[in-house]
Amino acid sequence: MSQTWLNQNGLIILLGILVTSQNHLAKALERQGIEVFDMLRARWKHTGEQVEGQRRKPLIYTIGLILNHTTFIYHLLVAPLGGTTALYTGMYGLGLIVLLVYSTRVMKEEITRLELVGALLILAGSMVIGIESIYRPRLDMSMMDLNGTVSSLFILIGLAIPVMFWSLKNGSPNVIGLSFGLVAGCLGSMDPVLKGVGQSAGGVSTLPGTFAGWVVFLASFLVGEMAVLTTQWAYIRRARANVLVP
Repeated sequence: MSQTWLNQNGLIILLGILVTSQNHLAKALERQGIEVFDMLRARWKHTGEQVEGQRRKPLIYTIGLILNHTTFIYHLLVAPLGGTTALYTGMYGLGLIVLLVYSTRVMKEEITRLELVGALLILAGSMVIGIESIYRPRLDMSMMDLNGTVSSLFILIGLAIPVMFWSLKNGSPNVIGLSFGLVAGCLGSMDPVLKGVGQSAGGVSTLPGTFAGWVVFLASFLVGEMAVLTTQWAYIRRARANVLVP
């Protein structure tokens, strides 16, 4: 096991930890500041409704959006460094620690023992996948079937739409948090995969080398934005961050 190989994987792990910490903190800030929509609604209807900490809510929400929309910078560095997507995304579970600490200490959200155990299991599972990928030969993502990748994405979206509308019609905030969290998580997990496949198309690891690669690469930004919007929609319907995000 060469020193270069160890250093390379160390950088990928570090990028994974940084991106998941920023991503989870962004979601917590968005949930904390989402009442900005209540403020706008009250102002539009002239109800005079007051929201606790209303002067800070727009700023908190804006910071959360900025943090959420700049994580792609980390993704762009993975392929040129020769990293595997599995190792990079295997660190995602660590961000739950940031979320749980912030949501309980700052946002005062309650977390049950069962929810805590579930979050810890997700954390353990994602780290096992990441650690296992260190010892696995690197996957040549340029050999992946683009048609199969795109088809899988459309099937995912097709399944997600009825689940979301059912939970909006019949579900409590916790049910909405669970279902929307599953959808946002699936879409969010496709984001780095699509970027990796697109960047590797044509044998190029920095930017796509083929037209199809560019289509997949640009589609990853759309998929990532769909994940963000799904999260915001659930927050507006009062879903708790420590239910939705894990």
